[in-house]
Amino acid sequence: MLKLEEELQKIISDFLSQKGLREKPVVEIETPRSLDYGDLSSNIALKVSRYLNINPLELGTEISEYLKGKLQNVFEKIEIVSPGFINFHLSWNFLYHNLEEILLQNSNYGKCEVGKRQRVLLEFVSANPTGPLSIAHGRQAAIGGSLARILQFAGYNVEKEYYINDEGTQIDLLGESLRIRCLQIQGENVQLPPEGYQGEYLISIARELLQRKKLSIDRIKGLHGRYFSQYAVETILQEIKEELAGFGIHYEYWSSQRKLREKGKIEKALTELQKRNLIYEKDGALWFKSTEFGDDQDRVVKRKDGTYTYFAADIAYHKEKFERGYDLLIDIWGPDHHGYISRVKAAMRAMGYSEEQLKILIVQLATVYRDGKPIALSTRKGQLLTLKEVVNEIGRDATLYFLLTRKLDSHLDFDIELAKKQSLENPVYYIQYAHARICSILEYARENNIHFVEFDSGIFQLLNENEEKVILRLLAQFPRVIKISSLILEPSLLTVYLHNLAGEFHRYYSKHRVVGEKQNLTFARLALIRAIQIVIKNGLGLLGISAPQKM
Repeated sequence: MLKLEEELQKIISDFLSQKGLREKPVVEIETPRSLDYGDLSSNIALKVSRYLNINPLELGTEISEYLKGKLQNVFEKIEIVSPGFINFHLSWNFLYHNLEEILLQNSNYGKCEVGKRQRVLLEFVSANPTGPLSIAHGRQAAIGGSLARILQFAGYNVEKEYYINDEGTQIDLLGESLRIRCLQIQGENVQLPPEGYQGEYLISIARELLQRKKLSIDRIKGLHGRYFSQYAVETILQEIKEELAGFGIHYEYWSSQRKLREKGKIEKALTELQKRNLIYEKDGALWFKSTEFGDDQDRVVKRKDGTYTYFAADIAYHKEKFERGYDLLIDIWGPDHHGYISRVKAAMRAMGYSEEQLKILIVQLATVYRDGKPIALSTRKGQLLTLKEVVNEIGRDATLYFLLTRKLDSHLDFDIELAKKQSLENPVYYIQYAHARICSILEYARENNIHFVEFDSGIFQLLNENEEKVILRLLAQFPRVIKISSLILEPSLLTVYLHNLAGEFHRYYSKHRVVGEKQNLTFARLALIRAIQIVIKNGLGLLGISAPQKM
C-alpha cells in the first residue's frame, strides 16, 4: 500500500507538471473515514485546479484517466466526487497480491522506512520519585512504550530515557516526611506538616530504613535531611524501575537532575546563554530573556538564594540531549507541564537548535471509575490507586489497551469493571479472542492434515464474498496505519484499527465456514485468516499486548 501511495504521488505530480503547473505540488494521499469512499483519497484536484484555470471535477477526471493508463489492474474504480476529491477503490487483484505479501512478510508486514534511520530519544513518564506510579503515569508509560515500538517499526532508531527529578523542594519535603515517619514509629509524638507526604508507602519505607540501619531517635534527629530524601528516592525509584519493567517498559538511560548540577552542566548552559547576552539580573535573581523567542514572559533561572530553578535544569538537560547527537527529541509530559512547552522551546531556539527537532506531547489525565463512580486520587494526601494495583487487578494487557484507547490529548475515562470482563464486551478481550479463535481454526486444520503453506496463490480468487473484500481492504491499510501513527505520534490509531479488524473477522466467522468441503476454498480462507492473525499479532505487539493462542 505504501509503495502504491508513493507511485500515485509521483504519477499525479508528473501529470500536473505536464499540464503546466509551475511548482511541484504536494500530493496528499489520505485514508477515507469509511471504506464506502474508497481505500485512498486525494484532494489534489481541488487544491491546484485554480492554478491551471480548470474545473476541479474536470481535472480530477483527467487525473483518473491518466492513472488508469499508468496503473493496470490496481483499482476497481476511481471516483471523482464533488467538489474535487479523487477516491481510489482497490481491485481484487491488488488485494490478492497484498494477501500474498502478508503471508510472505509475516512479522515484518507493516514495517516501513519513513524514519530513514533517524536517531530518536524518547523521554517519558519521568515521574518524581516521591511515591508510587499512578494511573496517569501508567498512561504516559503505555503511550511512550507503544510509540517507541511503532517508531522503531517505522524505520527510526529509538532510545528511551527516564529523567529523574531527584532534588528540589518536593524531594526535601519527601525526606522530612520520611524522618517524621521514622520518629513516629520510634514512639515520638510528632506530626507530618499539612503539605507532607501522607501515603502508607512512606511508613513502609520508614520501617525498612529503621530495620536496616538501626537508627536511634537522637540519630534520626541529628541526620541531615538529605540522608532521608536520598534513601526515599533510591527506594521509590527502584520500585518504579521494577514496576515499569513489569509493564513492558525498559529504558536505555536513567538521567539524574542532581548529577546534571553536580557535573556543572546547569552552570555551563547558563554561561552559554550569558555569552549570547540572553541572561540578565533583576531583584537579585538571574533571568532568561525568553520573550525574545516567543515566550509570554522572561523566566528566572537562578534564584536570589543561589539555587537553580527547575527550568534551568530543563535547559541543561535538553541541551545535553541534543549534544548526544539525536536527530529528534520527543518528550511526553503530563498536563500540569503544558505551560513549560513555550519556555523550553524558547531556550532551545536560543541555543541554536531547530524547534522541529524537539516535539513535546501532552498526555491528558485519566479518571478511573469503579461501579460507575470516579475514584479521587492524590499522591500527597495518600489517596492512591497505583498503576501496580490496577495491573494486579485487571492484568497488564487490559491495562495497556484501555490506556491507549483515546487520543493522548483527550481525557481518558478508565472503567475498571469493564476492563475486568472476560467477554466480547471488553475491547481487548474482543481483539485477543479473534487471534485465539484463528489459532484454534489453524490448529484444527493441521490436526486434520489440511496444509496451505504451498499452494497456487491463484486460488485467492475464490475469496469473492463482500465480507472477504472488506477484510482484505482492512489488511491492506495496516502499513499505512503504522506510517501515520509514527508521523503524528498517536498510538490510539492502532487500537481503533485492531478493534475494527477483529470485528470484521468475528462477523465473517459467524457467517462463513472456513474449513469446509471445498478444498481450494478452504485453503484460500485459511490463508485469509492466517493473514488476519499476522496483522493482529503484529499490531498487539507494537502496543505491548500479548496475542494469546488460547482463551
